[in-house]
Amino acid sequence: MVTGGCGSIGSELCRQIARFNPRTLVIFDQAESPLFLFDRELRASFPDLHIVPEVGDICHKSRVREVISRYGVDQVYHAAAYKHVPMMERTVIEAVDNNVFGTLNVARAALQNKCSRFLMISSDKAVNPTASWA
Repeated sequence: MVTGGCGSIGSELCRQIARFNPRTLVIFDQAESPLFLFDRELRASFPDLHIVPEVGDICHKSRVREVISRYGVDQVYHAAAYKHVPMMERTVIEAVDNNVFGTLNVARAALQNKCSRFLMISSDKAVNPTASWA
C-alpha cells in the first residue's frame, strides 16, 4: 500500500512498485479525482496488475486500519504528507495533524496488522535545516 499515492513522490513510487508485479497494489489517497485518473493511467500501463484505489485520509485512523486489514497489506510505503513548507507554516495545525498524527495513524495501523515493512518517505522540501555538532 502506498499512502499519498497520487502525490509527486507516491505516484512515482507506485509506478516503480508496479514494475515488480506485486500481488496487489493498494493506492491510498484523499484526492478522489487524481486517484481516479492515476488508477486509469496505471491500469493502461500494467493491465495484469491488481490495483486497488482507495479514497481515504491518513488522519482517519479507522479508515487506515480498515483498508490495511481488508487487503491484508504486508508493506506500507508512507508518502502522504503536506510538503510546501511556507504554506504549511501558515497553517501549522493542519500540518501537524496530517504530517505527525496522520503518520502515527498509519504506523500504528501497520503495526496492529503485522505488516512486515513500513517505509516512510520524507519530503525533499526541508527549509533551512540546522545541525548542532557537539
